[in-house]
Amino acid sequence: MQLAQAIAESDVLRYAGLQYYSGIVQHIPSVSERAGAYQLELERLADLMEKLNAGGLRPRKVSGGGTGNIRAGCVLEALTENQAGSYIFMDVEYERLITPI
Repeated sequence: MQLAQAIAESDVLRYAGLQYYSGIVQHIPSVSERAGAYQLELERLADLMEKLNAGGLRPRKVSGGGTGNIRAGCVLEALTENQAGSYIFMDVEYERLITPI
């Protein structure tokens, strides 16, 4: 919250939103465990967004998600962008984690 406020008040920076990439959950092999871990991260994001909104710093952009949890990220209204990207290189681990939608 303090960082967002400082950026918003800066003469040389522009506050546009949040980057909330949860790298820690991307490679959890079990789909249900990955979903559970990601849910905890999303609750943290929701809490942060609530604080920012209350402080007049509603983020216009909220970037997050990732290749390992793209299905969950696509249904989130909070995210304006999903950071899936390494899938284009189809690293061996992602090939095991991601099944066709």
